[in-house]
Amino acid sequence: MKRNLVIVLIVLLALILTVFTACDKDVKGEEQTNNVDGGTAFEVLPDGIYDGIEVSDGKVCSYSGTATDVVIPKGVTGIESNVFSDTDVTSVVIPDGVTYVDKFGSCKSLRSVTIPDSVTNIAQNAFSGCNVLEFAEYENGKYINNHLISVIDKSATRFKIKDGTMSIAGGVFSGCENLTSLEIPDGVKGIGSRVFENCTALETVRIPETTIKIGNYAFDGCTSLKSVNLPEGITVIGTRMFALCENLESITIPDTVTGIYDLAFLECRKLTSVRIPDSVNTISARAFLRCSGLEEVQFGKGVEYVGEEAFMNCALLTSVKIGESVRGIGKYAFRYCYGLERIEIPVSVTTINSNAFEACNNLTIYAEATEQPSGWDVNWNYSGCPVNWGYKGE
Repeated sequence: MKRNLVIVLIVLLALILTVFTACDKDVKGEEQTNNVDGGTAFEVLPDGIYDGIEVSDGKVCSYSGTATDVVIPKGVTGIESNVFSDTDVTSVVIPDGVTYVDKFGSCKSLRSVTIPDSVTNIAQNAFSGCNVLEFAEYENGKYINNHLISVIDKSATRFKIKDGTMSIAGGVFSGCENLTSLEIPDGVKGIGSRVFENCTALETVRIPETTIKIGNYAFDGCTSLKSVNLPEGITVIGTRMFALCENLESITIPDTVTGIYDLAFLECRKLTSVRIPDSVNTISARAFLRCSGLEEVQFGKGVEYVGEEAFMNCALLTSVKIGESVRGIGKYAFRYCYGLERIEIPVSVTTINSNAFEACNNLTIYAEATEQPSGWDVNWNYSGCPVNWGYKGE
């Protein structure tokens, strides 16, 4: 009898421990870590609701609390859009570790926001619906803590950013048609999307080496821009970052960049040569579309894919040597490159989509493969350019 009682007690104890372990797991969730700008790792807050603050995947996604003074808990990495919109919240404290802040929406009672230095990305018009929000003004700018949020007078020809600024919010200088040059001070880590969009008089910008993030469309439509330095540390050249910069003459892509994305250099007509470093693994669709002055492209050893229409209408390109790391070439990648006379394709290229070299009427293709690989589209050589199979190099 005693033996049976002991067995029952052991089983009950095991069940109790299982329940407590499961509950503990529900509270703690899976442990995740995050780094702030390559610094010390910290534990990301598990999914859940904390005093009305809903956290999902480390980001604040909604607020259902009653407090008007909100302190967001540590362990959050971002603030999603409209979290506090249409609430009575009057102040929000964002903890260190957060890297991006999306639009706050209509926060008609919001008077104060604390933004830590860890933030590198603030959305365009993030606080446009916060009519009583208090800003600090310096020269021609409005700031929250060490972050430039907006420009007071967009007709100005010159602008001074205060020392100690950590980020420039999206769209801050967008449409400043009289701005001709700008020096961004050391210490700035993030430059938002569309920040200089359609600054048609802008000729030069100095970006400090501290900058690690530059948003999409950052210089889109800067038709007078001639040169810009990209600091070591940025990892992508984003969508339309330099689109329609028709006077851009040169660009140095840092060795830290891993991707050149859609339409990044669309119609940069005076760009004559590009060196793609070994760190880049992707050249996305239309990255250099209609760069009509482009004469030379040096592929690094890391590029794996050349996207659809990546170099279409680059009529002055005469010779291209595809790197040995490339696995695929997208549809229309070199279409209408009328001046292209020679392209070397290594055996590593297992896919070429249709019409990749359409209308390249002067082109001879030198392929390392001894015959057409099975992964090459039936219309890969739509224009019937001559092909030298089994090419081993000169």
